[in-house]
Amino acid sequence: MSNELTGLRLHSVEHFMLADSRDSHPTTFFLRLELSAELDLERLRSAVDRCVRWHPLLSATIRPCRRTLDGARWQWMVASRASWVTPTVEQHVAGGYTTSRGDWSFDLRREAGLRLSLCGRELWIQGHHVCCDGRGMFDFLCDLQSEYGSPSSSAEVDARAEGAIGQLRRRAIGFSPNGRAYWNWRSPNWARIAGYFRHRSQPLASTAAGARRSTAFHRRESTGDRVAFAPAYVRREIPLCATRWHERAATAPETDRPTLNDYLLQAVFSAMAEHQQAAGLVPRNAWLRIGMPIDMRSPADRITTAINASSLVFLDRRPNQILDPRSTWRDELVRETRRIKRHRLGVVFFDFLEAVHRLPWGMRWATADRRRAVSAVVSNLGPLHFPDPSSFTIEQIDALPPLRPGTRMALGVVTLRNRLGLTLHFDGRQIAPASAEAFLERVTTQMAVPR
Repeated sequence: MSNELTGLRLHSVEHFMLADSRDSHPTTFFLRLELSAELDLERLRSAVDRCVRWHPLLSATIRPCRRTLDGARWQWMVASRASWVTPTVEQHVAGGYTTSRGDWSFDLRREAGLRLSLCGRELWIQGHHVCCDGRGMFDFLCDLQSEYGSPSSSAEVDARAEGAIGQLRRRAIGFSPNGRAYWNWRSPNWARIAGYFRHRSQPLASTAAGARRSTAFHRRESTGDRVAFAPAYVRREIPLCATRWHERAATAPETDRPTLNDYLLQAVFSAMAEHQQAAGLVPRNAWLRIGMPIDMRSPADRITTAINASSLVFLDRRPNQILDPRSTWRDELVRETRRIKRHRLGVVFFDFLEAVHRLPWGMRWATADRRRAVSAVVSNLGPLHFPDPSSFTIEQIDALPPLRPGTRMALGVVTLRNRLGLTLHFDGRQIAPASAEAFLERVTTQMAVPR
């Protein structure tokens, strides 16, 4: 067990997530599960102990393997931990979670990138993006549910653990692009890449009492202590059959209709433009930017262990263009997302990180430039199907993506039992709870079928 991960170095994506992580803004995400009944603590701990062997990166720490001009190069090593699950006697407050003393931050040199907290019928799972993405954590959660209901034998656990190590050693995060579409200089893809460096995106306006109303990302948003922001969340649920996407799906062929994610992006862009307009921040040269994670796994990879295989795509639109009823920005957005999916252009982010990773101080530059941070994050995990409902039933699930400096809102979306769940993770020191509620109400109104 101790040498399973020896020599396995971090990929450029994992290095990026590590370099981008700060004590004040760690690149960690939360899953909040509301269960139908309370779980047995010892039984849950035993199930987690077996599952982390099938997802080795969740139970691993990192150590430097060599020094470069950009800092250390890191490799994985197995961590020893007595218990993964913490019984929390202090109840999480409604609309937020425990944030005292920066407890949500990780130091992966000393601690593995997985935490679980059991609070009555609520189970909180915190994961580090160096170790896995949302899809990887969902794979872990499915195994956890299955193992809690019917534990595997020791031989089965050992056999699958060996298979997981083999997957990690032969995996390839960098995918070969479709040459002609990727390298054609006339492709709109290059205009979008150039726009990322040319456009200075605008942060969402501060609405909290006493918050600084700076619209520049490069100004620090630190208060001097370790905790530089106060994370909180609000949530909404709407039936999938009550969405515009479902209504269009019943009347239009699949090739002619936008996807659910397209409607979601349109709703978030509209909500951001209205939020900025209400604050009087709609200059002509402003740009709003959405960061959208894209799962780059393919069936041929046959990866069942938790890893970070998500790329990032950046979508830019002007607020005054969004607010103009004559604009065709919605159709343009649909064409852009279709092009990204058809040509797997999420690989651009991987190639960029691979190139930057080879440059002196390249990764520091990539993570320090706040002028090109995103205005908001939209992470759609898609439909969630749990294979073993006899184990324990998940009534609700909320996904809370991480917040970077300058990014004050991140929207996590899941579909569970034909209900669309939207969870808005926001910075409570910059965004008032009432403003977050109003923002999410705008999104759900845009998504729902007009009555």
